[in-house]
Amino acid sequence: MSSAKIHIDASSSDFLSNLINLADQRLYKVVKWVKSLPLINSICVDDQIALIINSWCQLLLLSSCYSSVSTPGQVHFGYHRRLTIRDGESLAIEPLVTRMLSLTEGLRKINFDQNEFVCFKVVLLLAGDSTGLREPDRVDSCQKVVLEALQSYTRTNYPEQPSKFGQMLLRIPELERLVHTARDLLIQKQTQRDLMSFNLLLDLLKGDCV
Repeated sequence: MSSAKIHIDASSSDFLSNLINLADQRLYKVVKWVKSLPLINSICVDDQIALIINSWCQLLLLSSCYSSVSTPGQVHFGYHRRLTIRDGESLAIEPLVTRMLSLTEGLRKINFDQNEFVCFKVVLLLAGDSTGLREPDRVDSCQKVVLEALQSYTRTNYPEQPSKFGQMLLRIPELERLVHTARDLLIQKQTQRDLMSFNLLLDLLKGDCV
């Protein structure tokens, strides 16, 4: 299948709905992935739900940025759909595309590999706001294990980049700013379909994690 950039009609009012549909589909995969992690299974179900709710947007955006590392100037939104800044301007989502390109470039510069990507996702999952967690100490303990594993991997495999681990951690506040941009965009363009998507997430988590 060709990976050529698909032209996006700037007059299309369906783009945001398509993006939300794509997020819906990926949310199922996020929950399935989380449930497959042995470390996460040591955390109680209520806290698993809270952690996913706190981190799902970061996980989706990081995945899109990571998949865009090989295509400078373009960000992937799934199904071979890629956007440039010009596309973002046409679709009135330029701030989102600009921040995604910035994060993607940061990942490219530090040679962010697939093993680090997977481990970093777990760090993000466990780095959510601990407010309301039933067992915050257990979550903190799990996060410490993952951070130590990531640091050890980076030092062993990239001795020529002694600051790589720290540079990865600096991506977290950058990703948080990206999340705020994405959420602000959805609020501005909010429809009943958006609300249904979030309710779908809640139903999925409550029913699929029991």
